[in-house]
Amino acid sequence: MSNAPTLDGIKAVRAHLADLGYKRGQSTIYADAKTGLLRPTGEGGVYTLDDVERYIKATRLKKPGAIDTKSDAWTAQKRKAELEDLQERAALRRLARREKEGTLIDRAQVESDLADRARLLRAGLHNWARREVDAVIALAGGDPVKAPEVLAAWEQAIDGELDRYARAGRIDLEQPL
Repeated sequence: MSNAPTLDGIKAVRAHLADLGYKRGQSTIYADAKTGLLRPTGEGGVYTLDDVERYIKATRLKKPGAIDTKSDAWTAQKRKAELEDLQERAALRRLARREKEGTLIDRAQVESDLADRARLLRAGLHNWARREVDAVIALAGGDPVKAPEVLAAWEQAIDGELDRYARAGRIDLEQPL
C-alpha cells in the first residue's frame, strides 16, 4: 500500500480540482470518467493525485482568469487585423464620400486638363496674332504716336483669348490658320 493521498470518488476529485482553483461540473467529470479521460489507477479503484494531474492535462483545464499565451497571442493578432481592416474600410468610406461630394479630384486628370488649356491658350494667341497682324500694322501705320491704340487693341484681344481659356467646362479648339 502506498502512502500517497487518494481520492475515493468523482465528488472528491471535483473538490480537489476546486481546491486547486479549477472549475469543472460534476456531471462533466462523470462523463469524462466514462469516456476514459479520468481513470483511477490507485488500489481499489481510487483516484490518485497523479490521475487528477493527467486529467487536468488531458482536458486542458484552465483556471478562471488564467492567461493562455498561445490563444492570447492569436487573439491579439486577430484583433489587430480586425482593427486594421476597420481602419481601411473607414478610409475607403471617407474616400467614397469625398468623391460623392466632389472634393476628390484625380490629379492626373487635372494636370491633363491644365495642359490642354495651356495648349489652347498658346494656339489661341498664335491664331489671334495671325488673324490680326494686318489690322495691327494698319492701325499703327508705323506711327509711334498710335502705340497706345495698338497696345489697347492687343490687350483687348488677349483678354478675349484668356477669358475663353479661363472658362469652365469643355473648350472647343479652333483650327490654326
